[in-house]
Amino acid sequence: MVPYLYKYLLLNNQLRIPGLGSFFIKLKSAHYPDDSPLLNGPVPAIYFLENQAEDIDGRLVDYLLAEMGEGEYALMVERLKDFSGEMHAAMNTSGKAILPGMGVLNKTATGILFNSLVDMAGYLPILDSSAKYEAGSDLNALEPGDKYWKTAAIILWIIGLGALIYYYV
Repeated sequence: MVPYLYKYLLLNNQLRIPGLGSFFIKLKSAHYPDDSPLLNGPVPAIYFLENQAEDIDGRLVDYLLAEMGEGEYALMVERLKDFSGEMHAAMNTSGKAILPGMGVLNKTATGILFNSLVDMAGYLPILDSSAKYEAGSDLNALEPGDKYWKTAAIILWIIGLGALIYYYV
């Protein structure tokens, strides 16, 4: 369900999940980093506002019904409430609930704290490459088939030039 919720958030700039809270996208203002004189432009960022309102966003339910292509309105409302319950259960057991693509919800003493994807480096999977890098090998070395690319480029240029001459003469 998370990919559908994330897509809804991107399309509508807000997402209200009953019993959990509201996610919304706003532009983070431009700023100068401490170590650089260059101005970083405004970027969109996901923010979270915790609220325990039980109101259901009818547009969200209609969207989920259309995207998932299954169930009825009442069943989708129950699935949303179950999703909210799963997030609360995950936060109660491990202290955090991971929303892939969006961020991490952390349970604190004061409420729920949302960490955006920018802070998720520790939650991303570690990729294990089967190819081993040997010290001293040249990473920019050409493959055997790549040494005649200039010849192929010149031949294609001549063919293109011939087509232009034929067309205009």
